[in-house]
Amino acid sequence: MQFESIVNFYKEHLENVILPFWAKNAMDLERGGIYTCFGLDGTVLINRDKYTWSQGRFLWLAARLVRLARAGDLFINEDLYMKAAKKTASFLLEHVFLENGHCAFVLSEDGTPKYVGEQKVLDASIYGDCFVCLGLIEYADLLGDKELLHYSWDLYQGILMRVKTDDIVTEPYIVPKELTVHGIPMILLNLSFEFYKAFKKNGDSRVGTAMKHSLHHIDAIWNQCDGQVCILREHVVKDVLCKDAWNGTLLYEHIAPGHTAESMWMIMEVAHELSDHNMINRCVLILKHTFYLAWDDQYGGLFRFVGLNGGAPTGRKSGSLYEEQILDTWDMKLWWVHTEFLYAAWLGWTLTRDQECKDIAGKLHQYTFSVFPNPNHTVGEWLQKRNRQGLPLDKVVALPVKDPYHIMRNLILLISLTEENV
Repeated sequence: MQFESIVNFYKEHLENVILPFWAKNAMDLERGGIYTCFGLDGTVLINRDKYTWSQGRFLWLAARLVRLARAGDLFINEDLYMKAAKKTASFLLEHVFLENGHCAFVLSEDGTPKYVGEQKVLDASIYGDCFVCLGLIEYADLLGDKELLHYSWDLYQGILMRVKTDDIVTEPYIVPKELTVHGIPMILLNLSFEFYKAFKKNGDSRVGTAMKHSLHHIDAIWNQCDGQVCILREHVVKDVLCKDAWNGTLLYEHIAPGHTAESMWMIMEVAHELSDHNMINRCVLILKHTFYLAWDDQYGGLFRFVGLNGGAPTGRKSGSLYEEQILDTWDMKLWWVHTEFLYAAWLGWTLTRDQECKDIAGKLHQYTFSVFPNPNHTVGEWLQKRNRQGLPLDKVVALPVKDPYHIMRNLILLISLTEENV
């Protein structure tokens, strides 16, 4: 498998299979934002609600696509994606922020915040705030808009304060307050390193602060190892005095391979910037170990959740909905788990030339592109959710959306990952 030919394949797949679906069916070029509430096969738009997660993510995607078009790395309609980015940024800045400064979790088509969740709240997930911030960073950097970048930094500071004071909700995964949430330091690392790159390019004095934040978030991710070398838990106990109470529980004794892969490539990118080869090697070790735990030897593909020794997650339950989600969906084969792992494996190989990483990337590539793409080429995109056997599964997982983010982001990152620039 030649790396250059694989990168060309990813480029063509993005241009010809993924982007046409969203350009034709999903962009709201009048109001701004993107429609994502499609059925599994993409032929029916079930409703026109706009989940903030997806809107912030799409802003990042649209702005990055413009950047790639200008560089000649993608042959796409630059003006279309520039208009989409501008409209989406305006839509979010005008509608998404509540009186308390938090972001609404879901908006109507015209931008009216909607109540969600058991508690009927508007700001149901701090992840929404994080993705809005992420999109604004990329858009501000694209425009060279220092004022908007500063505004995004203020948003990030507010998010940090909420995390510090534990003033957060994490829909659609409500986790007991006694436990950490792996996704929080992971997305904070994503934000801080995006700031670092923007500040570095613009000669901003906050570049050192952004790197310090990145290293702090990396330390928080390492804390999820809980003293182990190759395991990155989704949740660990905040207070060590309470650890005995959580030992043997389902929430403490499982991992999410997709999140592990995301964290590992994010850390590897920072480590590469710092020429920290030991950190890169640690990431590769965890990545490989997680792959072997999560790979389904019978049907192929990666499980959504696994126990610490592989296989189905087990442990005592407290009766929470989140636990039921884990047990009900652990053996599903989800698009995003595979694309995140695919990019992480290729990145690990380009940085280390570890043959196992290349073999893993090849195995993931073969499974992913033989299983997920929509066989209806007229519609395009992917059938993103599959059962263990790899058959399409029209079932809500996390949010009732067909989100463009993980496929596009990972293909974008893979296209940018040439042997020359690493």
